[in-house]
Amino acid sequence: MKTKTLLPLALLVIVPACTGLFDSDGQSLNELFGAPPTAGPVVPGTSGATGTDGGLCVVPDFYCPGGKICFQGNCAANPCVDTWPGCPSGYCKAACVAVKSPCDGVTCNAGETCVEGNCVTGCFNVPCTGVTCSAGQYCSASDGKCHDVIAVGVSCKAGYVGTLVSCAPDACAGVTCAAGQSCIGGSCVVNKCAGVTCQPGEYCKDGLCIDSCTGSASGPPAPPACVPKCTTCGGPDGCGGTCKSGTCAAGQTCKSGKCVCAPNCTQKGCGEADDCGGICKGCEASAKCINMNSAWMCCTPDCANKKCGEDDGCGGICTSGECPSGEVCKSGKCVCAPDCTQKGCGEADSCGGICKGCEDSAKCVSSGTAWLCCTPDCTGKACGASDGCGGICKSGTCPAGQTCKSGKCVTPPPPPPTTPPPPTSCPCGQQLVSSKCVPLCSPDQVQCGCTACCSSGQQCDWLSATCKGID
Repeated sequence: MKTKTLLPLALLVIVPACTGLFDSDGQSLNELFGAPPTAGPVVPGTSGATGTDGGLCVVPDFYCPGGKICFQGNCAANPCVDTWPGCPSGYCKAACVAVKSPCDGVTCNAGETCVEGNCVTGCFNVPCTGVTCSAGQYCSASDGKCHDVIAVGVSCKAGYVGTLVSCAPDACAGVTCAAGQSCIGGSCVVNKCAGVTCQPGEYCKDGLCIDSCTGSASGPPAPPACVPKCTTCGGPDGCGGTCKSGTCAAGQTCKSGKCVCAPNCTQKGCGEADDCGGICKGCEASAKCINMNSAWMCCTPDCANKKCGEDDGCGGICTSGECPSGEVCKSGKCVCAPDCTQKGCGEADSCGGICKGCEDSAKCVSSGTAWLCCTPDCTGKACGASDGCGGICKSGTCPAGQTCKSGKCVTPPPPPPTTPPPPTSCPCGQQLVSSKCVPLCSPDQVQCGCTACCSSGQQCDWLSATCKGID
């Protein structure tokens, strides 16, 4: 299988909408893309054959810039003229045409179309597909029919031959349209597809992206998500909200979108003013800042040799310390300490409760008025059945399709969806960033082919997929 590549200019009439151009509806290249620069007639063998771009070339005419053709090894002006002998209609131009369809022998997957020997996403009606011409003929992309080669002496690359091609004067030559409009048949009309970029396999019509395989409209691409831009605290974020962060006046800080006083305790001690109506409470880690007799000071609590609950010397109480026999200090209070030393299940713990000591596999349970150690038994029992010791079986048998969970038969949730592996390549017009495919071009740029983005003041050379300055 061959790789997917950019559509050549000769076929862009079929899929212009993928790049935000006007939908074709059978219109000419000049109507869709604008006319090449006008020039006088060029006859083979005259001095006018070499254009100002100069340079050798051996490729079809649409690889020369500025609307020129590859004529006798040089890029030359290429108007539609009627001065060449053998012109089959009123107007002709010299062109390089393919002798054999480059898609012969190429098989593409479902949802793909062979264009210039490469499989591209989409279902497009490519002229000359499956057409075989006789020797001395070629298939014209304009009508999909075979025509005689009229030798004109144009130098072409391998697999191509030079011939005279019927054409028509450009009705849009010299016509300048306003932004958002295109010249069609000499008139400026609104171009609803200007600035619209569709996904691979789609084309634009009346401002909507149409799936070339199903014909369904997906609508224009959603505008990019608004990215808040904040500089001033509490100011508009540009997306209809308020800035929760940003700059404030000196001595203030941004808090929940409001500028408030910023406490200043730099190199200040316990009790000093924080410049916001409060005090600084900085002390060493083992001390705390307290007010004593209208004065602020750093105080280190001291509970050494003190009883549980006594004053720690800093306005608090000792949460540990001495208690009477049989009691233990808990949160600054002396409470009864249970005693189960060498006592069995159900014996008094000296604090109004009972001791529950049993072997590891048993538990202490009440049976009437007596306490005993009971070993739970769930062998061969159903999930949730009695374990024989006042509890239930946390495991056991359940109906088909269910599992035992905490003593209940439940239907397990479906397995989580398999996470697809991160992409290693991206479709046309996207690039791989942090294992994700993201748009290649920013909202203020126009996609040019699969790998280029044209900025304001540039136009796309559709066949070489490069951006060039507007002449």
